[in-house]
Amino acid sequence: MSTKIYVCTSIKGGVRKTTDTVELGLGLAHTGRRVLIIDTDHQCNSTLAITDQMTERKEGTFFEVMMERKPVKEVIQQTKFPHLDLVEGSMWLSNANSKLASEYGRETILRHALEGISGYHYILIDTAPNTELITVNAWVASTGLIINLTPSKWAMVGIRILEIHLKEIQRQTKRNYPIFGVIVGKYEHTNLHKDRLEQIQNYFGDKVFKAVIPKNIKVEEATDNAIPIYDYAPDSTGAQAYADLVQEFIQRSESEETHHA
Repeated sequence: MSTKIYVCTSIKGGVRKTTDTVELGLGLAHTGRRVLIIDTDHQCNSTLAITDQMTERKEGTFFEVMMERKPVKEVIQQTKFPHLDLVEGSMWLSNANSKLASEYGRETILRHALEGISGYHYILIDTAPNTELITVNAWVASTGLIINLTPSKWAMVGIRILEIHLKEIQRQTKRNYPIFGVIVGKYEHTNLHKDRLEQIQNYFGDKVFKAVIPKNIKVEEATDNAIPIYDYAPDSTGAQAYADLVQEFIQRSESEETHHA
């Protein structure tokens, strides 16, 4: 089994990046595919959304991966959801970027920590809304990037800043970090959002997933209650949109694999 590693990334908060990561992971797991979610954000939002709790311990969390060079396979935890495993985030990583800044090989810590991982179809990495060192580690470890956007005035500004940082990391590491897909969320059927969506589609072309995630209170409630949207409100527009996204994601990822075989 060839494991694909995708990083959900955005320079801006409030774009439902964590919700996209978790609902995508849950949806993929529901199809029988084995999924590992790695929570690299010190706010631990993915951990909360999956387990409904946040621990204050360092042991068995992403802290040990980054600060103690522990292999990822040693901190993986099973969740209550079949086929979905988790590496918990750690609030103790809030000042990790400054501590790691002077260390040799600091951009490749996570990539090396993932060596020896097997048995997963997908690894999804949730990142903080920044371009700091831990986020860069996620980029370097990835197969491709998933950009999370909302149809807002600031979306393209944030993307330009993200692209500048990516270009610099590409120069330093001498490799590309391809965009696998762009997820647009919090969409409302207004002329303004329609115009913003067209702007994003014109910029990214077919990288933009056709499944656009609507602004839907049921999605927020499901995340707050740590219940998959597919179970919490299966008939909601949010659940249908995420189900469509999962199928589109699988088709895109696995047709790429067939194409390159």
